[in-house]
Amino acid sequence: MLRFLSLFLFSLLTGSLSAQEGVNVRIEVRSPEKSPNVFITGSREDLGQWKPDEVKMRYGSNPVNSPPGSVICRGPRPYPDYYFIELTDVVEEFEFKVTLGSWETEGRIEGRSSNANFLVPADKDTTIQLRIDYWGLPSSTVRGSLDLVQLPDSLSPSGFRTVRIWNPNRHSFFGVESYPVIYAADGQNLFDTRTANFGEWKVDEFLYGFGAGPMNAIVVGIDNTPNRSQEYMDTELGEAYRAFVTETVIPYVDSVYNTIPEREFRVAAGSSAGGTVSFLHAIYDSEFFAGAMCFSPALQLQTESYDINLLPLLDDSEPFAFYMDMGGKGVDSILHPGCQLIDERLSNDQAWSRHYLGYKYIPDDNHNEAAWAERFPTAYLDMIRLLGWPDREY
Repeated sequence: MLRFLSLFLFSLLTGSLSAQEGVNVRIEVRSPEKSPNVFITGSREDLGQWKPDEVKMRYGSNPVNSPPGSVICRGPRPYPDYYFIELTDVVEEFEFKVTLGSWETEGRIEGRSSNANFLVPADKDTTIQLRIDYWGLPSSTVRGSLDLVQLPDSLSPSGFRTVRIWNPNRHSFFGVESYPVIYAADGQNLFDTRTANFGEWKVDEFLYGFGAGPMNAIVVGIDNTPNRSQEYMDTELGEAYRAFVTETVIPYVDSVYNTIPEREFRVAAGSSAGGTVSFLHAIYDSEFFAGAMCFSPALQLQTESYDINLLPLLDDSEPFAFYMDMGGKGVDSILHPGCQLIDERLSNDQAWSRHYLGYKYIPDDNHNEAAWAERFPTAYLDMIRLLGWPDREY
């Protein structure tokens, strides 16, 4: 989901719904053991906007009987102690999770998809009962070879930034195979459920099926930092972040792995604000990147409180291989009109006819990792075919 763009987007989305009659939602959480604090976080301001240690749930015992319409997520046994929160005047569906105060202590239910958010509709008064099996991290889900390196980065509070490098053939840097490279933002979310707090893209699962064949690529996931919202935009901090990618990350990857160190074999990729910075890479760093895959990007949004105006950048840009998509729900419904303007501009420009893959609009998709994971395979195959990667001898 979109966690780091301004909370203005949230208020813009929900403000127009304020006139509707809201419903009441009660959320009860049973824990396998009594805990000093249980926190709830989610896609609402009164749930902390995905901060895992901000909204504390109340403690109770001997919970009330479930009223009609309850949604029950059962565990292996009942727990007498529980924690609860009551929300009133809810007018829009929302998502939430529960923790003991950090993402490393997220509440999990066995047999349920790891890191999936709990979705609450807003169609009637509802009580949701969760029975948590354990608090902690899930098992790693990485397929194939994933290397984690710490590269020096003055923008990161620690002075280093984690870069995750998925390699289609762990022995390729000793052999003859060479690969194109995709440089993707929000590296935490690409490969491993253990590090993706809101679900992973399953990039490794998809690419693992290609083995070491010519349809494959090296994927470099660059972790975000607390400065994400500025680093991924057209700002001074964003310029510094893009320089970190081109001056530190790319040289390192080209020196250690069997890449094809040419512009035509590099693509930037990302979702939400990560899609924005991928677009900016293709515009400003065209000597490094041949294209951009932008999932639900924030490219054009101009209001009294928010100003993203990237459309004029296309006037002086050489065409590049460009994939752009958008869902129709949640934050995507706000970002969609701006992408329509980008689409109209490119669709009517003959110079882009061989470079632009068109605007993919999926009205039933929301702004989250599950949707982007579903759309990644098509975007990847469309992009490599456009660039001719599968047909190259390398």
